[in-house]
Amino acid sequence: MTQAGVMITLASSAIYDGLINGIPVIRLKREFDVDFDPMDWSEFCPERDFIAYSSKDIKREVNRILCFDEDSEKKLRELGRDFVKQNFSPITEETLQVFLS
Repeated sequence: MTQAGVMITLASSAIYDGLINGIPVIRLKREFDVDFDPMDWSEFCPERDFIAYSSKDIKREVNRILCFDEDSEKKLRELGRDFVKQNFSPITEETLQVFLS
């Protein structure tokens, strides 16, 4: 995965793998379907989020990614790591109480 230049996926926890490795993730969406995309639970971030409903959209998003300069790539890595950190936390007595109470 570390050699990938882009990841294209449906709603999947693989999104976290791409983001933590600084890989742009194009999320394929459906207009009329139940979607469990974990990124939908956070606020949309145009520097981090790449969304496609069609092959035309995929091409647009890939072209957008290809235009990234070094600063954009660095920002994407930071945003991706922040997103993953916000969605995971260490297991502690406090965090376990959500499931044990």
